[in-house]
Amino acid sequence: MKQKLLLFADSTEGCHLAEVLRSMPLDVTACVTAPTQVLKSPPRGIHLLTGCHDAPSICQCLQKEHFKWVIDATHPSAADVVQSIRTAARTIGVPYLRLRRTESQSRSLRYVSSAEEAASLFLPAKGNVWLAVSREEICHFSAIPRSRLYVHILPVAASMQACEAAKIPRSHIISMPNPLSTEAAHALFEQFAIRHLAASDTRHSSSFAGRMSAAEDAGVHVTVIGRPVHDTGYRYSEILELVASALGDVT
Repeated sequence: MKQKLLLFADSTEGCHLAEVLRSMPLDVTACVTAPTQVLKSPPRGIHLLTGCHDAPSICQCLQKEHFKWVIDATHPSAADVVQSIRTAARTIGVPYLRLRRTESQSRSLRYVSSAEEAASLFLPAKGNVWLAVSREEICHFSAIPRSRLYVHILPVAASMQACEAAKIPRSHIISMPNPLSTEAAHALFEQFAIRHLAASDTRHSSSFAGRMSAAEDAGVHVTVIGRPVHDTGYRYSEILELVASALGDVT
């Protein structure tokens, strides 16, 4: 009987990992941490699971389905999700492997301490900027030409007033409720030729990881306003070597 493995695949590299793992003598389930995030085309033979977004729900899943492995390939900026997966695996006593980002992927993600610092980095850069920040932070990007700015806000009066005060053109205001699906965010990045994303540190938000995955797929550089996450774990090849070695020991 194949060992059951649970893969949290909220990243492009996680999807690639699922493709390889299905060729091993494993029963693989790919999990996305929010209902709005789905694998565009789940590899044949891979089960798809949604709704496990916090430690209690992940613990329940691990116990109910008797998973023997947990691999965490979620985006490194989604710190709350990473901690929930790690905590659940340790609580149930299931081996946990964290997929660490490659150096080239890490270069597309940076952290700053304030909206002003983010704006100073965007000013000399080329390309359009998508703002997914609080309405109080919109004004700090006033030095950037309005033609380059696109602002995603909630459809509430206070947010619209903040955009008007910052003289953001109506055509550059995307007034849509959260959470945006990964697919919707990706389509908007393409539609408006977005090359930079500024996001407030809202890792607990169900839309945050979706925006990060969409930005990664679209080649958008991400700047997070908040504390940095120090990603640890194993490289892609190391994960495969560890799993293959363990399977060799039990067969």
